[in-house]
Amino acid sequence: MSPKTIRILGLVLLLGALLRVPYLFHTLQDMDEGCYAGAAAVLMDGGLPYRDAVENKPPGIFYVYRAVFELFGRYNMGAVHVLTFAWTILTAAVLALAALRLGGRLEAVCAFLFYLVFTASLYPKMIAANSEIFMALPCALGALALLDAFTRDSRGLYFAAGLAFGAAPLFKQVGAVGGAAVLVFLLVALPLLRRGARIGRTVGFACLFGAGFALPAGAIALLFHRAGILGDWLFWNVTYPVRYVASGNAALPFFPQLLAEFFPFVLATVILWVLAALWVRHEAGRWRSGNGFSLFILLWLVASTGATFIGSRMFGHYFIQILPPLCLAAALSAGRLLSAGDPSRRRVWKGSILSLTLVPGVIFALMGVFFEASTNSWWRPDPDFRPATDYIRRHTDPDDKVFVWGWFTPVYVYAERTPATRFMNTHLLTGYRKGNDPDERDRADIAWHSVPEAWPMLEADLRRNRPELVVDTSPGDYHDFGRYPIRDYAPLARFLDHACRLEKQVAGMDIYRCR
Repeated sequence: MSPKTIRILGLVLLLGALLRVPYLFHTLQDMDEGCYAGAAAVLMDGGLPYRDAVENKPPGIFYVYRAVFELFGRYNMGAVHVLTFAWTILTAAVLALAALRLGGRLEAVCAFLFYLVFTASLYPKMIAANSEIFMALPCALGALALLDAFTRDSRGLYFAAGLAFGAAPLFKQVGAVGGAAVLVFLLVALPLLRRGARIGRTVGFACLFGAGFALPAGAIALLFHRAGILGDWLFWNVTYPVRYVASGNAALPFFPQLLAEFFPFVLATVILWVLAALWVRHEAGRWRSGNGFSLFILLWLVASTGATFIGSRMFGHYFIQILPPLCLAAALSAGRLLSAGDPSRRRVWKGSILSLTLVPGVIFALMGVFFEASTNSWWRPDPDFRPATDYIRRHTDPDDKVFVWGWFTPVYVYAERTPATRFMNTHLLTGYRKGNDPDERDRADIAWHSVPEAWPMLEADLRRNRPELVVDTSPGDYHDFGRYPIRDYAPLARFLDHACRLEKQVAGMDIYRCR
C-alpha cells in the first residue's frame, strides 16, 4: 500500500471519528441502548437471557454489552460506544478489502469512506450501539469469504461464509436474509447463468454454506436447552416478534411509512443509490456472460432492503442493514468513474461524490451534538430526569434492584441500578386502551400488541426479586407513558398498597420504597 493511500485512509478514519463526536456529549444515543444495558446488568448478576431479561432481539447484543461492562465497569456506555466505533471501522475495512479484490485501491478507499460516513448519517441515533451495526460485520465477513470461495471453488470457504452469515441473526433476526441471498445466488442464479455448470457441485457448495449458516444458531439452541431457557428464547425471539410484525402491519400504512421513513434515508444517501444504479447497468453484461459474483451483491442489496420494510415501522437505524452491500456497489462504481474517461468528467464526479458524502455526515454529526436521545429533545433532556436518577443512586445501595414502570430505560443507566424484572420497558404490559388519541406521536396505543403472558411473569419477578424501589414515570409523561398510570393496573396497585409507600416525587417520577 502506497504512502498516499495510507494518508488518505488515515484522513477518512479521522473523519469517521469526528462524525462520532456526539459520543462525548451524551450517555445514550438511543433509548434501545438502555434496554441492552439493563439486560447486561441482569446477566452480570447471574440472570439468564429471556428468563430474567427479555427483549425481542437475539442474544448477541446482550453479551456484547455484558462483555464491555465486565471489562470496563457496569453501565460504562462510553466503553460501549468506543467498541461500536471500532466495530464499524472493522466492518468498513472488510468491505474495503472486498472492494480491493473486485476493483482496486480507489474502490477500497471509497468503500471505507462510504461506510464510515453513512453509518453516521440520516439522524443522530444512527451511531447508537444497536443490533444493526453489530450485525453488519458478520455479513461483511460472509460476503468476503463467499467472494474467495466463488473465486477458488473452495469448500472450506463456502462453509466459512455460511458460518459468518449465520452469526448475523444472533444480533437481529432479519440478518438471515443475507444467507437467503447466498442460497438464491448458488441454487438459482448460477445455474441459470452458467448453463454448462455442474448442478451437483453447486448444490454441494450450497449445502456446505447451509451447514455453516445453521451452526451458530444450533450451538446457541443447545446451550439454552442445557440452561433450561430454550422455550423462553423461542417465545421472545420468534413468537413475540411475529406478533410485533403483525401489529406494525396492521397499525401503520405501508406506503405512507415508506414516504416518511425510507425516502429520507434515500435522500441522505442519494449518491450511493446513483452510483449503485450505474454499477448495476455496467455489470449486467457480465452476468449474461456467466461471470456473476456482482449479481450476489445485487441480491444481497435487494434482500437487505426488503428486510427493513418488514412490519412497516422502518425506524432509521433499520437501514444500516442496507449499507454494506450498497456501499460496496457504490464504491465499485465510484472507482470506475474516478479513474477512467474524460478528465473534466472525472473532476465533476469527484466533486459530486465528495460533497454528497461529506455534507450529510457533517450535518448529522452536528445535529447529534445537540440531540438528547433519552427524551428526544434538543440541547438538554426535556423533561430533565436526572434529579430523579441522582436521588435513586444516592438512596439505594449498588446491589439494590429497581423496578421502573414506563418506557424509559435511562433510569437504570443513569442510576446504575439493576432492573428488578425481566421487562426493561413495560409497554408490553399495557396494550390498547380505548379513548386514546390515535394521532399521539409514538402511536404506542395501537402499534404494540399486549402480551397476556407478561403479567404472570411480572408478578413472579416482583415476588422473587423484591425491588428496593418502584419508579413510576407516568406522572412526567416520559415517552408518552402518561396514559398508563401504574395504579390503573390491579396487580401493581395491590403490590404498592401491600409492600410499598410513596417516598418521593421528583422530576415527574413517583418513587416508592418497598419492604
